[in-house]
Order: sequence, then C-alpha cells, then structure tokens
Amino acid sequence: MQTVILASDVYDFKPTPLTGEWESLDSIELLRKEIIGLGYRCNIFHSQEKILSSILGFIGANEKDKLIVWNLIEGYSSRNREGYIPSICEYLGICHTGSDSYAQHISLDKHRTKEIVRNLGIKTPEGQIIRKGKDYRLGLKFPIFAKPNGEGSSIGITEKNIIRKQEEFDSLIPELFEVFDTILLEEYIEGNDLTVAILGNDPNYSASNVARLDYPGKVYSSKIKSKADMPEKLIFDLEEKIILSVQNASLALAREIQISGYARVDFISKGSDVYFLEINLTPGFSPVYSSLPILWQNSGKPFRELVEACLELAKKEHLESKRFNYGKGE
Repeated sequence: MQTVILASDVYDFKPTPLTGEWESLDSIELLRKEIIGLGYRCNIFHSQEKILSSILGFIGANEKDKLIVWNLIEGYSSRNREGYIPSICEYLGICHTGSDSYAQHISLDKHRTKEIVRNLGIKTPEGQIIRKGKDYRLGLKFPIFAKPNGEGSSIGITEKNIIRKQEEFDSLIPELFEVFDTILLEEYIEGNDLTVAILGNDPNYSASNVARLDYPGKVYSSKIKSKADMPEKLIFDLEEKIILSVQNASLALAREIQISGYARVDFISKGSDVYFLEINLTPGFSPVYSSLPILWQNSGKPFRELVEACLELAKKEHLESKRFNYGKGE
C-alpha cells in the first residue's frame, strides 16, 4: 500500500494577511478522507521537520517508491515558495503532485507569465512592474489596477486597488510597498472575471467548463475569500465563443510552460474579448471554498475522482519524466 503525505501549510495555525493562500485544517482533512477512501495511507504534516523526516524515513527504509507527497505548501515572502516541495522531491527522486519548481516559479511571477502569454498571441492587460526602492516611470493610462506580483488568493487586494488618478496612486503604492516588494500595475479592465481548471501532464491536457465569478462589490478581494464558505458564486452561463477562447488559451499556456497535474487559470472578459490574468499551479483543493474542485464537479468529475486523477498523474510523471532520473540514481 502506498502512503500519501499531505505536506500542508495550515491557515488555522497562522491566520495572517500573508497566509491567505493556506488551506484550512478542515479542507485538508476532507482531502485526507478521500485519499484514504481510494486505498492509500495518508498523513498530514505541517512542519518542515516532520515533512522532511517522514520523507527521509521512507528513503532510509528503501521504500521511497511507496511514497507520494501532495504539495499544499504555499509559504510566504519568497519568490521560490511554491517550489519548495517539488525541488526537494525531484532532488530525492520522490513522487509528488503538481508541477515542477520551474513551472511554479514562472506562474508565481505574474509579470513574467504575462510576457509568455503575449508571445503566444494571447491577450492580457497592458502592464508593468514597479519595485520597492527602485526608480520607475509610470507608462500606463488610468484607471490602473495594482496588485502584488507574487501573491494569490487576492492577498493585498481591496477596492482601493482600482486607481483612477495620480493622487490615489501616490496614496496606495506606499501602503502596498510596506508589505510587498514588487507590484504589478495593469490597465484596468472592467468586465467579468472568468476561471477554468486544467488537468494533465505535458503534452496531454484537458480543460474544465469555464465559469463566471459573481461576487459582492467591484473587486474579487481578500475580504470576499473565506475559509468557512464561498461568498462568490461560479456561474456557468457563458457563450461558446468565450468558453473556447478561455480553454484554448489555457491549454496553450499549459503546454508552453509544461505544467504537471493541475492548474487554475483566470481571465477577464469585456464584450467578446478575453484577457489573461494569471495561472495558479498550487490552487486550493477545498470542495467547500475552492474553485478548482467546483469547476471539475460541474464538468462531470466529482471530488474523489478528481483526487484520484491527480494522484495518477503524479505517479505517471514520476515514472516517465527524466527530471527525476538524478534523484532516482538512474
């Protein structure tokens, strides 16, 4: 019998503005229940010491082929944070869920991802990054939307992030720089927020149905997101043209950066035009408050089937990908 370690950052143990991406303990327990139901042993570890000692224990017992590490580590205050687990596992030849550290680093840098998207011919709002302590010249027209370049779960985002004039810009940017070192500025597009889920390993991917997000207020902010319920609603009422545009763009990006396992990709639409916003390679997996499981459930893949697919994709990647050869000693 194989064992799955849920390597987890637990929001309940450290509820701060910078840990908004972390899963709740209840959601991790729900995931554990499904994994056990699929016939695996499953343990939850949320400290670096326990995660590493457990992995090393399997290696020491010459049983690392019996181990899968499910990556739920988000960390904070580092551009490398979503790549911690993939790097460790690849180095040691251990199977893990989700994408490798290279793809994780790309996706966490929203500005760099937008450059890749533009090269693929996919529309994305005009933007630039500004860095704390560095001179810059604003090259965008108002209104502008400002957000941290390397965060998810709407961390650092409120309705004030829609900046309509210079005075508002001069007031908000110093506030953001108190917490974040790099800010992404984009020309603001007022439209519908859209989201889609991707499943697969390179080059074979599938896309879920595309949803429109309905939420209170004008901005999908950190105040809306909750670990207890889901105030926002996923509405599946889009025209076929928009659905195909979102799916095709997402699949093209997945192939370009060679993601593994799963992803959630976000867009905004205005009229018939669709604009890429970001891709998340360590998305939430809560069936209560996360979009990805709901997207797949609407597409005919219930939660347990989704979990099983993620584990099977991880095993296939570990078996076939050359990136594990060094860690395996091959």
